[in-house]
Amino acid sequence: MIDDHDQIRDLLRIAIGADDRFEWVGGAANGADGVALISREQPDAVILDFEMPDIDGIEVLRTVRADGCTAVVVLYTAADAGPIALAHGADAAFPKGAPLPKILDVLARLADESD
Repeated sequence: MIDDHDQIRDLLRIAIGADDRFEWVGGAANGADGVALISREQPDAVILDFEMPDIDGIEVLRTVRADGCTAVVVLYTAADAGPIALAHGADAAFPKGAPLPKILDVLARLADESD
């Protein structure tokens, strides 16, 4: 999970930790740390915010895709960035406030399809 808001990362860490379909491998508070986390951990799935103070989510997405990352990427953001995220390789996009069970169900389905 890459998001500059501690509360969002904590909420998703708890939700993911309670769902036996997933294993939490880490969170990052900004895009640069997120790129490093993805490179280091090679996760199967990433939940990514769009608006961050250093590198925005689209640049994170472009960078990790260019580096060969094949993880399922779900954009989770307050910004209206869904269409641009999908155009740059995100697998799905949700507005913040969308029900977490729905997001996790879509994430699990997409991860299963990519295997």
